[in-house]
Amino acid sequence: MATTNPSSHQPKVVHKLLVRTAVLALVLAALFIGFRYWQSLHGDYGRIETADTAGMIAAVEFLDHGQRVVVFKPDGSKVEDQGWVDGARDEYPTWEPDGNKLFFTSDREHHNYNLFRWDPTKDSAEPMPGGTRARHNPTFPTVGSPDANAEALLTTGGVIFAFDTDKKTAPQMLPPVSKEITQSSGNGDEGEEGVEGQFGAAYKNLGNSFRIARWCKGKKYIAAIMERDSGEALVIQDMTPDGDHYKSPMLAAVGDHIDFAVNPKTGDIVYALQGFAWPDPQSIPPEFRKGNRITTPFRHMVADFDPTQQQKGIQIIGASKDDRQAFGSPAISPDGSTLLLVAGTFDPTGGGFTPKALVTMPNQPAGLHSAANIAPGEVYEPAWDPTGTRIVLVHRDKRGKRSLYSMNKDGSDIKDISKSSGDYGNPTFSPQTPK
Repeated sequence: MATTNPSSHQPKVVHKLLVRTAVLALVLAALFIGFRYWQSLHGDYGRIETADTAGMIAAVEFLDHGQRVVVFKPDGSKVEDQGWVDGARDEYPTWEPDGNKLFFTSDREHHNYNLFRWDPTKDSAEPMPGGTRARHNPTFPTVGSPDANAEALLTTGGVIFAFDTDKKTAPQMLPPVSKEITQSSGNGDEGEEGVEGQFGAAYKNLGNSFRIARWCKGKKYIAAIMERDSGEALVIQDMTPDGDHYKSPMLAAVGDHIDFAVNPKTGDIVYALQGFAWPDPQSIPPEFRKGNRITTPFRHMVADFDPTQQQKGIQIIGASKDDRQAFGSPAISPDGSTLLLVAGTFDPTGGGFTPKALVTMPNQPAGLHSAANIAPGEVYEPAWDPTGTRIVLVHRDKRGKRSLYSMNKDGSDIKDISKSSGDYGNPTFSPQTPK
């Protein structure tokens, strides 16, 4: 009886397997290329996903070894990002305007600060494309701005970039590049020639580096804080090119320290300035020159500035000539009508600002005259909920713990969110409203 050698069939079997493997590889490659093409047309697929974050409050929890971003749900339960590692430092939590994702920076990977995106209804955050240069202070446009989710301003190497959350590119915004804003591939190595080389004649006398920036007036302007050899400056840049160049930056204010917020309704800039200084020593009014001595109209101030109406000047909301009354951390209600301020004292010898109370007032000229104290004590970083009815803040108790509290806008119905355990900072409500 004839026999068949099984090995004679192996070449055919191997050939079929190789063909199938090649076909599978081609299909996977086609799917990948198709996905990347679709992504280039439609943006990041992660943006399509939606998450119910209404009523959530994000904050930074300060630990013995590092700090991490956490979220408190409306029922009081705390959600921790499972991607955090011991000793890492999470910073600057900020929600996308639609509330689907929470962005923050962290050095949890390679000990370099990069941008992360987190859906708090899931387990862990994902890193955004980055490189060797640290990224800090992400901020999005105020709710209602066109394409608000698309670009987050970031401080990188003392320069401001706009991280495109779809394309993962990072064009330089401040100082503006002449003729056009150049694009990078998102590799984090933007502007390697150094900060000093990027500061043109229009910026070199304003400051040394940028601390934080925000869009205003529907992304037509950027307001930014620049650090100086002594103190800080509030700088406004018109982002509409004038021919081949941008207009010169506006120097709105100079002082020891400046905090600012953008009015969600008008796009105006409301800032709290500690330790007033004249922006332009050459333009000091004669009544404030006493021989070789220069005086100032006040020590501390809160003001509104509309960059589109420069001729009307700065609108003073409140001012103080005494270091026993200073202001910080302005927060504007969603309808733009009400202003929160932390009131306190100022020590010019190095102690800086010491908070004493949270006050609320009409967001209008001379609004400080109608201020009401709604939360006495050492309070920090107030923020509004999207309905404008409740406030979240940090309060330091007698034990030195920084706890999270929420309350109605008149100071009633106080709730201890963090249950007086742990230390927290930078609280912020999700922009989503309950359905």
